[in-house]
Amino acid sequence: MPLTFPSHAALPLPLKLWRPRWFDGVALVVGSASPDLAYALDGTALEAVNGTALYQVAHGPAGLPLFCLPVTLACAVLVRRAAPVVAAHLPARPVWLAARDYGVLGASRPAFLVTVLSALAGAASHQGWDAVTDHAPIADLASTVGGAIAALLLAVHIGRRRLLHAWHGDPPAVTTRPGLFWGSPR
Repeated sequence: MPLTFPSHAALPLPLKLWRPRWFDGVALVVGSASPDLAYALDGTALEAVNGTALYQVAHGPAGLPLFCLPVTLACAVLVRRAAPVVAAHLPARPVWLAARDYGVLGASRPAFLVTVLSALAGAASHQGWDAVTDHAPIADLASTVGGAIAALLLAVHIGRRRLLHAWHGDPPAVTTRPGLFWGSPR
């Protein structure tokens, strides 16, 4: 299995670049990680469904609507709520990454259907990627490394062209409190 993030995000994220209004980037990225979030529930009361481990359900066709979609929708809300504050506290350099532009994700509200379909596309891309690589150790390693490199290149492309700003405008104004945010007394 490739490293969930950023490797899995590299597959569906080009859809956002291709048709920015047709896809929700947050839902694509979170959805692409959602099947593996079931592993975090191993050993809990939610671990098994009808004798099948939850991670197995999440990685199968039934997992798309039963696990991946609701998890992605919930996590997307959390990402959007946190994005303005987190992004405002990120370093301004390197400028070509435009990390502070990610704050606009808190103000971006794609249509619900766009978010749902993007969440499903992201999760389905994860399942497809795993189906190809899970049983071939060399392909697994290559996809992890290649996916991470591709995701980094996509982030640089988005930052250099200031695509988040072009798609959604300015991030909301946020009062920064670096001492509190970073946990330092300064």
